[in-house]
Amino acid sequence: MTPMRILHVEDNALDADLTRRAIELALPGVVFSSATSLAEGWRELESKAEFDLLLADLNLTDGSGLDLIAGVRRREMPMAVVMLTGSGDERSAVAALKAGADDYLVKRRDYLLELPAVIVSAVAFKAGQARRFRSIRVLYAEHNAMDVDITCKHLGRHAPHIRIEAVSTGEAALEKLRQGERHDVLLLDYRLGGLNALELLKSLRDDDGLPLLPVVLVTGHGDESIAVQALRLGAADYLVKRSGYLHELGSVLENAHHRAELAREQQALLLSVSAHRLSEKALAAISQGVVVTDAERRIIYTNTAFFHITGYEESEVMGKNCSFMQGEQTDMETVRQMRAALDAGRMFAVTIANYRKDGTQFWNQLTLTPVCDKSGALTHYVVVINDVTAQRQLEEQFRQAQKMEAIGQLSGGVAHDFNNLLTVITGHLGLLEVTGRITPDIADSIHEISQAATRAANLTRQLLTFSRKQVMQSRAIDLRDVVRSMASMLGRIVGEHIEMKVENCDAPAWVWADQGMLEQVLMNLSINSRDAMPEGGKLSIKVDHI
Repeated sequence: MTPMRILHVEDNALDADLTRRAIELALPGVVFSSATSLAEGWRELESKAEFDLLLADLNLTDGSGLDLIAGVRRREMPMAVVMLTGSGDERSAVAALKAGADDYLVKRRDYLLELPAVIVSAVAFKAGQARRFRSIRVLYAEHNAMDVDITCKHLGRHAPHIRIEAVSTGEAALEKLRQGERHDVLLLDYRLGGLNALELLKSLRDDDGLPLLPVVLVTGHGDESIAVQALRLGAADYLVKRSGYLHELGSVLENAHHRAELAREQQALLLSVSAHRLSEKALAAISQGVVVTDAERRIIYTNTAFFHITGYEESEVMGKNCSFMQGEQTDMETVRQMRAALDAGRMFAVTIANYRKDGTQFWNQLTLTPVCDKSGALTHYVVVINDVTAQRQLEEQFRQAQKMEAIGQLSGGVAHDFNNLLTVITGHLGLLEVTGRITPDIADSIHEISQAATRAANLTRQLLTFSRKQVMQSRAIDLRDVVRSMASMLGRIVGEHIEMKVENCDAPAWVWADQGMLEQVLMNLSINSRDAMPEGGKLSIKVDHI
């Protein structure tokens, strides 16, 4: 396999070295090249070497990384591009995407942990853009104009075959659908004003006059209950708005559209011949399991993929109801909703726990479609089965990571409060020691208490380090840069009722420390100062040499 080739343009030698080590550790075999300026970056790009990815810092000594990215896109150089920025605001994100970046990453404390995954995603996504697809029309219901703008620009650049029409409310989306305007996929943000996404899904499910469109839900919360409700109501898929989700969005929309097309094509195929004499060859290439039942929901056909997914031979299930795949963990409320939809002659899509022949559980993403003859009489049902167990396991790992993050936050809070109590204990021990009226026995006890407090203080420091989920990385840091980069955020934290003044000395103020820890100290001091001035006041931060 050809190794991935990366060009990193960064004028800070320490940042460049840390980035290289993090990437080489996470992506063994990568070929890594560095440039320290805009001009040197162009020389590398114009050399005979071909790169898979350009990793560019926003602020360079001789220009902006945005100029470099825009030039790469103008020259149509076939590489993925990721922008690194220390500002982390929406303006920087929009500027990076407008310039042609495939993704951007903010230089916060844990960005080096996220960077390898972002790189792999961007390179894979860029490679997929060499293909051209048929036009897909998407109706996007989203109340946040900034999200709409970023999504449209990203898809317009990287997936031009996906055409977005945006509305700001669920009611507007319903009106568009009722007017008969043609769309292929409905993309819904969970937090819609008025009629929310779940209510809109219910309307689509219950109103026979509305078109049966595949629905993709996007949410900024990643809440498990939201996802479960959406899938139960017939959503084809859902996405959490985390870093890199725009790269997934194009393929998710395509998959939802193609699955719906596949279901329609399968229905057309099954209608063209007798269900009892369906050709196995016609469905051999389909990876999903296909089951056909008669009007009484008795199985009359299964394809080869059904056997691979469930372990049941066609002869073992012929004439049976599909309920034999249900088991202890099957959600019977979902089964009830499915039966109600079938009784009403509606298509139904859901992800549900089913069981294989050997008793093992798998998550079944299934679609049930009623088939009618020319007179409108129901004759068959087509069931498309897809094993999404691996996907569910990944989602469970993500939820577990969220739980661990909550535990880290809790441990940090407990450690902080406990540290305050230790300060009181050690302070009073010091006062006792300076009185001069301590007997030897009491002095020994004070010494033991002091040692225990010291050990407890070490434990709290470990808990605080755990809560931040990072390894201490001490390096040479100019305090002026730390204060300068934090000034804007600190201003928002202390509020408008407090005047904040920042003064930096002329000469560099070098220290050997972990930048994340310094930023945490500066933030804690500012918050404590703010809380000490509830009626307003002045906060001064000055960097100088002793």
